[in-house]
Amino acid sequence: MIQRGVPRVAVLVLIALFFILHPQAMQAQNRIYKTYLVPEFFHPKIPNSADTSYMVKCYDKADSALDYWTDFDEVHYVSVFKNYKDSVHLFKDDDGKRKPLPVSLIVNRYDKVSKNKWLHIDYLRHTYTDLLEDKTVILRSDTLSPSQAYNKKDSAINTYSIYRYYKVAPVSK
Repeated sequence: MIQRGVPRVAVLVLIALFFILHPQAMQAQNRIYKTYLVPEFFHPKIPNSADTSYMVKCYDKADSALDYWTDFDEVHYVSVFKNYKDSVHLFKDDDGKRKPLPVSLIVNRYDKVSKNKWLHIDYLRHTYTDLLEDKTVILRSDTLSPSQAYNKKDSAINTYSIYRYYKVAPVSK
C-alpha cells in the first residue's frame, strides 16, 4: 500500500521545531484572556503627555479604593485624577533643592446611584449629569497586555484584559 502525503511523525517533528525556534508561539498558547463589560466612560489606561498624567481609581460602596474587581457591578464610584507639576509653586525636597510642586486633582467622578444609573460630576465645568447605561449596546472593545491591565492581579504574565464598553447616555429631562 502506498502512503500519500507527509508521514505523521514528520509533521509532529516540524511542529516541535516550530515551538522550539519560536518561543513566542508557545507563549501565545498559554495566554489567559479575561473579559470585562464596562461603561464607556471607564478608561483603564488614559494616554499621558510629557508633563501631565491621568489616573482612574475605582471605589466600592464604602468608598474604599478597589485595585481589583471581577465584575464592574462591584464598582460604585469612579474618579479620574489629573496629575502634573506646578512650576509656579515650588517646594524644597529633602536635599534642600527647589522643585515644582506635584499636584493631583479630581477632574471627573462617576457615582452609581441605582442599578443602571450613574451621576457624572465634572469638577472643571462645575456640572453634573445623570447617565443611564445600556449594556446591550457595545460601542467598542480594547485588549490590554498584562503590563497595561487596570486590575493588579491581571498584570500576571500572559493575562490579557479585554474591555467591552457599553453605551451610557444622559437622561433626558
